Order: sequence, then structure tokens, then C-alpha cells
Amino acid sequence: MMNRTFLAALICASALAACQSNVKEPLVKVGKSTIGGESMEAFKKLAGIYPEPMPFYFPSQRQPITFITECEAIYQYAKGKPAISQKVTGSLDWAWKKKYYAASLFFDLFPENLGFTNKQLEDYYKKLGAEAFRVTGKAADGQDSSYLPPFDAVKRQVADRYFCTVHKPDSAFLARLTERDQELDSAAVINYWLYSVRSNPGDFYMRLFFKEQTGEEYADSVEQLFDGESKPIKPADIDVIRSWLPDSRKNMRTKDLAEWLYKWQSFSQQAEKLKLTSEPQFKNLLHWAQRIEFAREYLKSKVVPEEEAEAKFSAQDSAIALLTMYDNAGTVIAGFSDGSGLGYELGNIAKTKTGAMVDLAIYAIRKSVKVKFLQNDWRDERDSDPAALIAKADSLREDASDPDMDSDEAELAMAEAESLYRTLAAEFAFAEEGRRAMGELAKALVDKHGANAEREGYQLRAAISSYRKAQILDQGSENLCNSSFMIGFTYDEYLKNLSLAEANYKWILGNAPECALASDAEFMLLHLGEPMASIGIEEIQGQSMRQGRAVDFDEDAEEGGAGAAGAASDGEPSDIEELLNAAL
Repeated sequence: MMNRTFLAALICASALAACQSNVKEPLVKVGKSTIGGESMEAFKKLAGIYPEPMPFYFPSQRQPITFITECEAIYQYAKGKPAISQKVTGSLDWAWKKKYYAASLFFDLFPENLGFTNKQLEDYYKKLGAEAFRVTGKAADGQDSSYLPPFDAVKRQVADRYFCTVHKPDSAFLARLTERDQELDSAAVINYWLYSVRSNPGDFYMRLFFKEQTGEEYADSVEQLFDGESKPIKPADIDVIRSWLPDSRKNMRTKDLAEWLYKWQSFSQQAEKLKLTSEPQFKNLLHWAQRIEFAREYLKSKVVPEEEAEAKFSAQDSAIALLTMYDNAGTVIAGFSDGSGLGYELGNIAKTKTGAMVDLAIYAIRKSVKVKFLQNDWRDERDSDPAALIAKADSLREDASDPDMDSDEAELAMAEAESLYRTLAAEFAFAEEGRRAMGELAKALVDKHGANAEREGYQLRAAISSYRKAQILDQGSENLCNSSFMIGFTYDEYLKNLSLAEANYKWILGNAPECALASDAEFMLLHLGEPMASIGIEEIQGQSMRQGRAVDFDEDAEEGGAGAAGAASDGEPSDIEELLNAAL
């Protein structure tokens, strides 16, 4: 007789397989949930109509497959946390977003349907009969011709005719007619009426629903919508919509905001009345809307530091910011440290650190929940092992430097290595491998510039930017020293920008005089502007040997500094720290 435990397990496994098989076009499995093509379409639509700006750190530059995967992963990880759940589903913000999404269904009916569902228009079309929409004209041979078009071909005409049957020209419209308009025949007035409604159907329906609900005409007065707790729109509602606006629009008139809120409120009710909110597509959209809210709230409250708005910057941050300003200006300009530009660059540094911190936390959650992509065309690079990627990149770079390798093969190997370093630098900036890849990518770009007869300047600028990003995320003294030396050398040898070369060499002498390359920086300052060929590598090596050390200008950055992960927490361990430690 079959063991009961085994039988129960078999039944559960069969049920899970059956559930997964019901998902059309399965793309990725997150925990026990499988995300398919229909969910992806709903998610893309949702991302296109999301009512407020997304934070800079999420989704940032993520592709749709990564965004939806990570929203589901964070939701599964955070849904059991009462504080997060209550903040999302119990908030006025979520209540209004649900109205907004439901209202969007009614907005979707405006362009062609003029506020009616397809079923309403099809029923009206059948009632009138196809003969009412017969099309007549001349055939190619000049003979009279006519045919009965299908419903889809005349849907807009059906909508216009049905609208004029249901909604006659109202008193406000008729009052706007001029004396010359009075001479128009009835057909012309109807066409004018349709034109005025189609120009702004949202305004027409807002006024229509207001009159139906209050019994009075809307007279473009904010007091009719928003005037204390007795009106449809409350002060707390205005606070919600203002929180959704970008900074450039925070000063919008209260009347405009109140009208938008009233539209969402009344249009969502109309969408429910038309049973649009009962459709599976809308339920799917709302399903993913909730997951976006969970992900945003969790990251904001548990991962992003509360003091982000008042970030405390280190001396290294200020130095990197100032040197970046010099990079952007192309010269050293006195007084930069006192200008607003420094604050802007410090803000960019804070964003870079926060972005890496968020990516690290999400990476840890992904590993905890377990993500498995089911199609090669729908996956992301964070599904890879960064240690394996950098090992492969290093191996390819080493192969490419072999003088016995065919030149074309060497070029291909180096191009693949550069691509892997670029992937690591972009996707794994939070990991040691990603930070090291930034330096390796910079070296590859400098080498490519040196080997290119046309000498593309953008490669050197990209290399310097890559070194700077590595400095932001790994502020260990050796990394700061090595990368500053390489930046100074790039300015000196390749860009012939002596002032910027000097600034970077001097930073080493002033801030890291004990680092391995400090003496070399001093030597380069003494020979500033002289080509390396005239200085002689032997002279540099001889100086280094007298000092009892070796020098390699392509020396890998040594480990050091807290890096992105070390900045994650100062006090009590957060609920994410165990995952972070396990992830890397």
C-alpha cells in the first residue's frame, strides 16, 4: 500500500505542476510563483501609467524582466512583515492609487469609444443594423459601388452616433454658440458638439457625473469640490496627490488637483458600474500594482538610510566630488569647492552609494527567495555568478596579451573581456568583483585608446569615469591611491592635461603619502609633461628598487575600504543584514 506521506507529497507536486502549467508563456519562477507573458504585459502597462515618479534607485535602469522579478521577490520577502503590509494596503495613498488605476479603464474608452464599452457599441450597431453604415463610392472602373463595413471599421462612427443619442448638446454648450453659429443646420451643430466633447472627453464626463451626483452644474469653482470635510475631495486627498507630483509641479493649483481627484473618483465608480474592474486584465494589473508598492515601501523603510536627505560626507567624498568637477570642466578652476556644483556632485556620490546598497539588498533577497529564469531571452545578468564572470574576463584578457595569439583572435578575446568587465561594473557594483571590474574596464579602455590610430578621446573620459565610480564605492586608501595615480597618468600621458594630472598626483601626496604609489606620484610630478619614453621605464624601476619595492602601472587594486556593503548599517543590525552577509 502506498505510503500516505509520499501520496500527499505526490498530490502537492502534481497540483503545483498543474498550477504552473496554467501560466501562459512562463518567463521566470520566483519562489513558488511563476510569472508569464500576460503578467508581463500587465506590468508594462502599469509601469507606463504609474502615477508618481519612481525613486532614482528603483527601478533605475532595470529591464522589465528584472523589475517584475524583483518586485515579486521583495513582495514575497516583505509580505509577512505587518508594518510594511499596513503601510501599503491600509494607507490613503493605496486607496487613491486603486481609484486611479480603475479610472484609467474609463479613460481608455475615450479615444475611439467616447466613453462606451465595446459591448455597448456592438449592441447599438446591431440595433441600427449594418445598413445604417453602408459605404458608397466609385469603383476603379467608375461604376457606383457600395459595401457593408464590419463593426470594427466603423466603431468610431457608431460611438459618435450613440453618444449623440444618449447625450444631447447641453445648455452650457448651447450658451457658447455665437450668433453666427445659430445659423448652422442641426447636422453642423451636432458635429460641433462632437468635436467639443472629443477635444476633452474627461472634462465632459467629470461635469456630467458631478451633476448626476450633486444635482447642480459644475461652475469651475474649487469650492464645489474641495472645501472642508463636507465636499467630495478632502484636504488629506490633496496631500496625497501633491506627494505624487514631481518637484517641478508641486505648486499646481488646488483647483486642478481637486478636479483630477474627482475624475479618478467618479471615473473609477463608472468603471466599476461598467464591470470593467471585474475583468481579469484589471485584476492582474492591480496584483502587480500592489507588488510595486510593497517593493518601494520595503526599500524605503528598511534599506535606504533615513538620513539620505541629510547625507554625511567624508573627506574622501568631498575630494572625489571636487576632482570630478575638474574632470567635467576639463581644468582646475579656483573656487570650485565653494560653489553649488560641489553639492551637486556630492549628491551624485550619495545616489551612487545608495543605488549600490539597494542593489545589494535586492540581490540578497533574490538569492533567499530563489529566482529561476525559464527562457534565455528573458533573463538578466544578475542571474550570473560575479566570481565566475570576473574569472572568465581575467582569463580572456590574459589570453589576449599572449604575443603568440593571432591578432584577430586576441582582439575578439579582449573585446569579450571588456564586455564582461562592463557587465560586472554595471550589474555588480555592490560586489567586490564589480568594483574591481571598474578598474579593469578603465585599463582596457586606456589600452584600446593607445592601440587605436584614430585615438578616440571618449575612451579616456569613460576610463576616468569608471575609476571615479570605483573610488566612490571603494574608499580604501590603496584603491584611492592606485586609481588616482592611473587617472593622473591618463591626463599626463594621453590627454596632455597637466593641471588635472597634477591635481590627482598631489591628492595622493596630500592624502595618502604612505600608499605604495606615493613615491611614483612624486616622481611623475617632477617629470610632469615629459613623455614616458623620454623618462625611461628603467629610471622609474631603478628608483623603485632603491626604495625596496616593485612598481607595476597595471597593478590590480588591493583590497581595502568599507565598500558599498560596509556602509549599509551603523547601529543595530537590520532584518536584511543576514541576507546581505549570506549573499556575498
